[in-house]
Amino acid sequence: SYFTVVEITSVATRLLRAGAVTAQAYRVIMGNLARDMREAIQLHSVSDSLLSEATRLTQEYALRAPDAIHLATALGVRAAIRSVLFFLGSDARLNAACENSGLLVLDPEGANGLDALRNFRSSG
Repeated sequence: SYFTVVEITSVATRLLRAGAVTAQAYRVIMGNLARDMREAIQLHSVSDSLLSEATRLTQEYALRAPDAIHLATALGVRAAIRSVLFFLGSDARLNAACENSGLLVLDPEGANGLDALRNFRSSG
């Protein structure tokens, strides 16, 4: 959903302000986000039905509200495309909920995660 853009921008900006990433790294992150929004990420509005599904998912998996929105969006997209869908995430609880919901999870912080992400990006 569009919420993802806000969340990624928020994290990157907080990392920049905390000195955890350089200004150049921040520009790369934001440039990659802009490119991915044009080429790879499907953005979806946060609708009433999506929020209803997210509410159900918070009860089923004890997810935080933003994570439930991400999962509800992914499940909706998977149903619409009727195909394999990769979920990119590093939160253990959210990843487990995704896997339990039948999504394939790519964790960039997991073992070989960054290599898998690079391979995925270069194949698209």
